[in-house]
Amino acid sequence: MMRNRASVKNTDKNNVQEKPEDTVEKRILSVVYQAYKNIDTSVYTKESAENFRKAVAEAERVLDAHTATDEEMQAAAEYLLKTAAALVPDTESLELAATKAKEEEEKAKAETIRNLEKIRVLEEKINFTACNTKVRSVKSKRTKELQIAWKRIANAEGYQIRYSMNSTFKKAKTITVKSGTVWKKTIAGLKKGKKYYVKVRAYRILDGEKVYTRWSAKKAAKVK
Repeated sequence: MMRNRASVKNTDKNNVQEKPEDTVEKRILSVVYQAYKNIDTSVYTKESAENFRKAVAEAERVLDAHTATDEEMQAAAEYLLKTAAALVPDTESLELAATKAKEEEEKAKAETIRNLEKIRVLEEKINFTACNTKVRSVKSKRTKELQIAWKRIANAEGYQIRYSMNSTFKKAKTITVKSGTVWKKTIAGLKKGKKYYVKVRAYRILDGEKVYTRWSAKKAAKVK
């Protein structure tokens, strides 16, 4: 008789089914929570955002609770879906955000334009300074004068002429021709019978800076 009781007891124990840990309700709540937990509430009205954040917190609490029932899981999922649907866009904040985004975009465009302009100016400086100025002729047609002619440089705004009786241009004098279209110059008041060395370079103004080409090769002539 005792054997039969033990057999019945064991049979009843085996017939008890444990409640699965992940029920349908829990899986549904988990999916809803994962879908909504990272929503940016800053673009919604204060009240609707606050209700939504409470629902998210409640869903998280229920999911972490080992003793939560299926009814609690279902209620938490419904609460989260309801508050998500009730989120009201904060039009003022959205307009401010849109305005700020537009300002940032305009600022970025302006910065890009400035950078491109800097690059353009730098390229022009490099190209201009690499130019070679050429003295075409140095002649003395009149007493105590030298007539100097040179090849014009594109985009030049003027020229500098340096002259000296020393081939290394020691104690040289420099005169400026403030025109990019002029291509010759007469220097007067020189010493009769002396040999003068001459070289020329062009200049232009870029971004407020005076930029020069290379000096030309020197040429010489004896003054009458």
